[in-house]
Amino acid sequence: MPAKNICFLERGFMIVAVWGVLLHSVSARSFGNNLLKSSSFNSSNTDNICTTPACIHTASSILKNMNPTVDPCDNFHKFACGGFIDMVTIPDEKAEVSVLNNFDDQLLNQLKRSMDSPRLAESIRPFRLIKTIYNSCMNRSAIEEQGLTRLLSILKELGGWPVLEGDSWKDDDFSWISSIYKFRKTGFSIEYFIDLYISEDLRNSTKRIINLGEVTLELSRDTSLKGLQNKYVKEYYQYMVDIAVILGVERDQAEKELMESLEFEINLANITLPKEKRRNVDLFNNPMTVAELSEKYPSIPWK
Repeated sequence: MPAKNICFLERGFMIVAVWGVLLHSVSARSFGNNLLKSSSFNSSNTDNICTTPACIHTASSILKNMNPTVDPCDNFHKFACGGFIDMVTIPDEKAEVSVLNNFDDQLLNQLKRSMDSPRLAESIRPFRLIKTIYNSCMNRSAIEEQGLTRLLSILKELGGWPVLEGDSWKDDDFSWISSIYKFRKTGFSIEYFIDLYISEDLRNSTKRIINLGEVTLELSRDTSLKGLQNKYVKEYYQYMVDIAVILGVERDQAEKELMESLEFEINLANITLPKEKRRNVDLFNNPMTVAELSEKYPSIPWK
């Protein structure tokens, strides 16, 4: 998979770029030069400059992620994010790396330190409950002692995994709608066929609406469509097979059935829209009532 380096600065700089087009292309060059030449600040304006450690660190990060040798009018992406692209190396365990991913990693490390702190046990009840759950997840000896028993039990509760059930699995008894109910009740994600979430109405922020979207894929659309020729798709397929073998399935059978599962996921990816066609918010804003939704798609019990 080609390196996918995403710089959050590009979004903010695009606003500046639009203004640059409206005023004159020279404005963009001036913007780039003035931003990078800190010595050009007038001493009379220094009182308005933030010099706290947080501001200095943030400014340094922004400059480090940029490539000042590129003219912003020639290649704005490289100007805003070129430094980040040159510096970053995508680890084997990740499909992509971005500035936001780094923030997520920092946040998770901070949360871990908070969870490990003994002071949390003396905090308010919601925090104590979180620490209890965290400790149960980190109790490796108890997890090892339990083995696969709990996992197999959960699979049974969810209706079973066809590759494990073998000949006892009956396709006619399967209902994806019933499976969604079971997944939701057990606490698992349900966005396997339809993405469902609640958010503010883009046209009226005082209202909340239920959003329906496309399926959430395990791998990105672009990656999935490359099939087994892609390194990450191949490893994803191998991971599924290895899990099935650990749970007791013969490898040949696991490879055969899970190849069908992978092909199904690729077909799902194929009917989703590429990112460039998902940028038009108005195109995806099709408000309707639950009654209208039930009438248009009666096979799904929306109510």
